Amino acid sequence: MQLETAPVGGTGPDETVLAASMNDDFSVFPNASFPVYNLSTHRSREWGDVRRHEDGHEKVCQGQCAVYWPPLLTSKWPEAGPGVDQHALGITERPDGTYQVTYNGRPLYLFNNDAYIAGITGTQSINGAGVDTPWGVFNTIPPLP
Repeated sequence: MQLETAPVGGTGPDETVLAASMNDDFSVFPNASFPVYNLSTHRSREWGDVRRHEDGHEKVCQGQCAVYWPPLLTSKWPEAGPGVDQHALGITERPDGTYQVTYNGRPLYLFNNDAYIAGITGTQSINGAGVDTPWGVFNTIPPLP
């Protein structure tokens, strides 16, 4: 996990947010990083795609929710880069047995409209900040004060 600065919506002001560094060995786009999001609330039980812990907090976004907001999965304990609190990082096991990265106990997600490969497709930007969905509002995570 690291910090990334990119324009909001591709054309808005730059914002620095928590981001996942992925595919370090992908030669076309080494050291790729993408902003991560957490889900603020669950809007409607009728959608049924957000599972809840017994304490009422969201556990995972699944089904149609995960098509647009894929979970940030990991095969090992996440590592914090400069400006990221290592103690805030964790993992939770999803119902399918995969492991999702958490920040302060809240699952992290990517946004499918943030996907890009530098010089090939799209531009680096933060497109999911504050998006209100049937599952709740997805928000970026600011750097430590």
